[in-house]
Amino acid sequence: SLAKDEYESNFISAVVPADEIGVKFDDIGALEDVKKTLNELVILPMRRPELFSHGNLLR
Repeated sequence: SLAKDEYESNFISAVVPADEIGVKFDDIGALEDVKKTLNELVILPMRRPELFSHGNLLR
């Protein structure tokens, strides 16, 4: 199991695998600011963790 405790177990059970999601960002016709924010705060750090491995916020 990936979970280390009850919190992680609950969190993991709520995550939907990406290949099971039928909607893509291109399918959403509006909310450009929301899509940009999600990309900057969630997607980019996951795809390029080396860009976020140093800096003042990690101290």
